[in-house]
Amino acid sequence: MPYSNTHIAWIAPNKDAIQKELVFLEEQGFSVHYGQNEKEWKEESVNYQTDLIIVSNHSNPQDAIEICLNAKKFYPNKVLPSLVITKSITQQEKELYFKTEAHGLIIEPHGPDELLNKVSHFIDYHKTKQELNTQIEEVSQMALLAMENSSDLGGIVTFVKNSIKAKDYEELAKYLFEATSSYSETAMLEIKGHKDLHYFFSDGNTSLSMKDLMIKNKKQDRIVLSSKSIQTNHESITLLIDGLPIEDEAKMGRISDTLVMLCDAANRFAQALAVEENLKTAEASKQAFLNTLSHELRTPLNGILGFSKALVSKSEDKTLGASGVDALNRIFNSTSQMNAIVTTLIDISH
Repeated sequence: MPYSNTHIAWIAPNKDAIQKELVFLEEQGFSVHYGQNEKEWKEESVNYQTDLIIVSNHSNPQDAIEICLNAKKFYPNKVLPSLVITKSITQQEKELYFKTEAHGLIIEPHGPDELLNKVSHFIDYHKTKQELNTQIEEVSQMALLAMENSSDLGGIVTFVKNSIKAKDYEELAKYLFEATSSYSETAMLEIKGHKDLHYFFSDGNTSLSMKDLMIKNKKQDRIVLSSKSIQTNHESITLLIDGLPIEDEAKMGRISDTLVMLCDAANRFAQALAVEENLKTAEASKQAFLNTLSHELRTPLNGILGFSKALVSKSEDKTLGASGVDALNRIFNSTSQMNAIVTTLIDISH
């Protein structure tokens, strides 16, 4: 099974309440370890490496958030994806949760397919990222062993080690500018994010002339040499460095080779950050949809409850009258509105 070596820690006060979910995940090939509380998980986790932590069935969402935060601190040298399952959560609690670099949230009730989709998505994403980091680390080690006396390759290794910790595009740009500062203090970087293009300048000042030159050079080869500048074009990043000694062919050849290696590594990091950005955007869209759906359902439901209460309060010996008929019409309209919403949801699910 593809998840046979994947360990999930599930913390919940009542095992019976989640027994079906535990069995379901184990049937999919996951190794699921139950703990009644955080202490039990920490004592047990010495026997395995946790790939995902799930916290559920806590009456107070803040308790679940605190457990996830402590679990991340327990693994300071790795990114531990977390998933909280709760019946309700306020907007403030949700913001607090995602500020802890959280990854997933499921609002009960939920089905097995939603749970499997969320769990497998996080596991696949983080395994891919770990494999990418391993490959980059292997490349850096090979480069270090092959040319440990080369200052250029030393800069590449330093860049790779720093960029593994990059949490956003701005931090990645900072490390790349540091790696190229020995060639020139004037540089511009374009990073292709999940939705938008992000531009960064080494001196912090936007240069429209450099941006125009970069756009022009992107239509050419992977490496573009022009008057005292060099540009490397990759799938997710484009780097333009100005103020170089173009007349020194030997030096330019060495710089070009180094920039290609630097940008190849930076391109991989940019792609990993774009995947993470996509994940956060998808989660935000889902929460916005659920909030809208909740509002659309509650509006007609409140109408039904209100007018039903008005009809029930009437004496049995009295006729409905005009107000009663109006109440029934409003109940009918609200019911029709809810039926249309539910029908639309069913159509979308198909």
